[in-house]
Amino acid sequence: MARQRDFGSTKKVDEYDDLNFTLNGTTFECRPAIQGSVLLKFVANANANDPSRAAEAVDMFFKTCLTEKSYADFTEMTESPDVIVEMEQLTEITQWLIEEYTDRPTRGSKA
Repeated sequence: MARQRDFGSTKKVDEYDDLNFTLNGTTFECRPAIQGSVLLKFVANANANDPSRAAEAVDMFFKTCLTEKSYADFTEMTESPDVIVEMEQLTEITQWLIEEYTDRPTRGSKA
């Protein structure tokens, strides 16, 4: 007998709730959803023993999650000599985004 399983269907990105966060009074717009493979790659590379590989993973994660304009603004803020964004803040933002993306609320699913 053949083995087979139907894993359902996927949603379109516009079916997900909007997602954003605020840092230093600036709101950064995120993509409402990202591919699961992006999260898997991030986890694999962020846990690497090579610090430069982990740093690249974090940068690629933000580049993937943020809209183009928000990524440019975020990079400007996090590289500014005048405004210091602590490592702990970057970690908190990353963790929150991962939680939001893995929960993947769709429009109308939250009260």
